Formats: sequence, C-alpha cells, structure tokens
Amino acid sequence: MRVDVPASLEELKDCVARAPEGFRLLAGGTDLVVHLRAHPEETPHLVDLWGIPELREVRREESPEGPFLRIGAAATFADLERHPLVRRHAAALARAAASVGSTQIRNRATLGGNVAHASPAADSLPALACLEARALVVTPEGEEVRPLGSLISGPGESALRPREFLSAFLIPLGEGWSSFHKLGSRRAVSISRVNLALWTHGETARLFLGALGALPVPCPEGEGALALRGVERRLALEEALTGTVDRTIPGRSSLAYKRDAVRGLGADLCDALEEAGR
Repeated sequence: MRVDVPASLEELKDCVARAPEGFRLLAGGTDLVVHLRAHPEETPHLVDLWGIPELREVRREESPEGPFLRIGAAATFADLERHPLVRRHAAALARAAASVGSTQIRNRATLGGNVAHASPAADSLPALACLEARALVVTPEGEEVRPLGSLISGPGESALRPREFLSAFLIPLGEGWSSFHKLGSRRAVSISRVNLALWTHGETARLFLGALGALPVPCPEGEGALALRGVERRLALEEALTGTVDRTIPGRSSLAYKRDAVRGLGADLCDALEEAGR
C-alpha cells in the first residue's frame, strides 16, 4: 500500500491527478481505516489530507452576494464544536459536531468525510441543510460550488466523480438562530436514529429531519408551526414532525420508533426556542 502525503492544496491536486485508478482519499480515517481493517485484502493507494492547512481553516469571507463562513472540508468535529465563528454563526453545526461519537472520534473525524461517506445517520447533513451550506468541489477542470443535495446519490453513495474532492463548505452569514437535536442508539458514542436541525429568523424558518433517508428531509409544516407559541406550537410541531416521518418511511420497521423519537426531539426543540426567547 502506498500513501501520498501532500502538504498543500496544490500538491494535493497534483497527487489526485497522478494517482492510479481506485485510489482513496484519507482524511480523519474514522470510516476508511475501520473498513480497511475489516478487508485486509484491499490495499488501495491512499492520499492523506491531514497535513494540508488550507483544508482545516475556518474563516469569514466576503462575496458579491454577501459575507459567508468558509469551513475547510478537513476541519474536524472537535474544531467545529469549539470554533467561535461556527458557534456564533452556525450554532446548529457546532451542536451537531459536539454530538458526534466520542472525544477521540471528534478529534479525527472531518466534516468533508462525514458528508462524502453519505451515511443517512450523518449528523452534519441536517445542520448544513438548514444553514443553506454549499460545497466547494475541486475537479480536474477547476473548482465548482455545488448544492449540498448534489453530493449524495443514495445511502452510502457519494455523487462525487473520480478525481473530484471536497475543498470547503460555504455558509451564508446573516441574522438568525439555529439549533440541532438528535436521538442516538448508544449513550457514549451516539449514532443518530433520528435528528433534526432548525434555522429561523423572524417569520422565516428552515427545518430538516435527518437519519430518515439519503438526504435531510424538509419539514415545511413544522416551519409553519413555529409561528405559534406555547402548547399550540408544541402540538402543531409534533403533528408536523410525525407526519413527515410517516410520509418518508411508510412501511419501514422503524416507523413506530421514529414517530415516538421525533416527538421527543420536537419537545427538545421547543424547549430550546423558549430558552432563547423565541
């Protein structure tokens, strides 16, 4: 097995261009290393992204459309849960990052790896969706900005083409409040059974449910329920969330469990809204 270790984004582009067919990108390794240990017969050519500073940066940038937060694709979840810009402008993503696995996993697992792995249980996806994040993708021809939904073709299936890789995620900045909530399968190293993320400002809201399919599922009825207050909001949100689960996974064996689980997440979200004075 050969491993290339580029030290800059330009070196990475060169390594990717020259790598043999079937090469694999190695970021935090929390998924790939486990897979390779389970399949020792596989010896792919690896390109290690860990030592590239540009892929770990989190910074504010300006564009003609307005300011945005640029998050390198190799930023770890530990980076995201602690970074002041993420906590201030993308709280849903910071909360999602803090909920991923154990401390050891968060110190290695990366945002880009979580998205590229395309697991329906990925905690970052609903948070990125509610924040209207887009992805900066490096291709053999240059760079492209793509919507989040275009990166995944199915459960566990990345839509990135050969020799393309994620460079950064771009989140528009502005007024607003966001949050993330999940119910996992284990207490200490939690894998989402269902999760949700919300961004809201004034009368506008974006609410997504995760761990129901390949991509986060929007819940427009739940967005409308947020305009209510008190018990009315809680009841309307519960009805909207369970209705979304019913429509998304009809007939699935986990339907009854996820209907109950999403009610609890709705109550958690209402508590968080009330604590924030919203």
